[in-house]
Amino acid sequence: MKKTHLACVTLFLIMALAATHGQTARDEPITLEWCQAAARNNYPAVSKLSLIDRSEKLSLSAANTAWLPKIALSGKYTDQSDVTKIDLALPAPLPSPDLPQADTDQYQIAAEIAQTVWDGGLTAARKKAARAASEADRTKVETTLYGLRARVNAAYFGILTVESQREQNALLREELAANRRLVEAWINNGVATSGDLDSVRVEELSAEQARINLDSARQSLLATLSLLTGSRFTGCERFILPETAAGPVGIPTAPDGIARPETAWFSALERANDSQKAQLLAQAMPRLSAFAQAGYGKPGLNALDDDPSAFWIAGVRFSWSIDGFWSLPFTLAKVDADSDSIAADRDAFYRSVETEAAGKRAEIARLEALVAADARLLELRERMKDAAKTKLESGTIGTVDYLRVITAEALARQAKALHETQLLEARFALGDTLNK
Repeated sequence: MKKTHLACVTLFLIMALAATHGQTARDEPITLEWCQAAARNNYPAVSKLSLIDRSEKLSLSAANTAWLPKIALSGKYTDQSDVTKIDLALPAPLPSPDLPQADTDQYQIAAEIAQTVWDGGLTAARKKAARAASEADRTKVETTLYGLRARVNAAYFGILTVESQREQNALLREELAANRRLVEAWINNGVATSGDLDSVRVEELSAEQARINLDSARQSLLATLSLLTGSRFTGCERFILPETAAGPVGIPTAPDGIARPETAWFSALERANDSQKAQLLAQAMPRLSAFAQAGYGKPGLNALDDDPSAFWIAGVRFSWSIDGFWSLPFTLAKVDADSDSIAADRDAFYRSVETEAAGKRAEIARLEALVAADARLLELRERMKDAAKTKLESGTIGTVDYLRVITAEALARQAKALHETQLLEARFALGDTLNK
């Protein structure tokens, strides 16, 4: 029994740990920075960064092998129709000498070691090209990861907006419940009618429907943020407003420059293009190497000696193929065309970012004006509600009229909270657009 009880307790603990795996702490507030970092680490493309580093190291190691000695083994066996002969006939009565002559069947085996002395800068160009290509790949991944910020921001600020609306909805429902109890007391005293109570209940049902819609929207946004960050949210987390050093709305509205990852990507593409040009030029340069060869064959170095012998050769080898010069101008022109294309794409990107930033600045100005108007409107609505409550208690207005005033005040409060959150989101969106 004790073993069975222990097994049950262990199984329960394992299930509890599995159920809570990936969940965030309920008491720990969730920040925008945490969500952005979690989304970056959770995104599949982030694994490419380590693969790119590994590929770069392998490419550099492969390029460095060009300076290692190269060893080649060769062997051959031939049977040929004729060999080199020397016919030396002397005038009589002198005897003609019997000169040696190689056989028609010959064989040879040799080993050669060669060391590159100068390769025209090709190895250095290949290493530079490998580094530039890896940097271009890395910055390309960074641009993809940076694009996650907008998606995370949309979900995060969406949750903040819903939370704000839920708070206002809760206040409205509390006030309507208090008014319903007041009307019920008035009915018992014969001051109000059942129609007045129905009017309050209609408003309560409308507020309850709004709560249901808000709860559904919150669950949907939490599911989206869970997929982005790889964290399971229980619905009890507390999401806080993002702040900067200058306060919640400290993101500048007119940054002086663009520092997006795409800028580094375009620069990396240009460097990769330049390294390709350097590699093409290096391939057209001459090569110089030192070599030594040792072997054994029949015949050896003496073609007239039919006896097998060992031999060796050492020296310097120079080679230069000029075939590449015919196509070099065209390949270099293509590289220049690719550079012009990169420059055009970069200018188009800058124009797009500036256009997007101009639109966001206009949106910020619009929301700032709305927030200022919301503050004045809410102040008036609050004063109207206080006056309407006094009139209701004195019997000069009915319940329906009072409910209209309450609803208008609640809507004004919700609009102000909504516009404030939208303004904060717009300022952060502008900061993300310019990476400021």
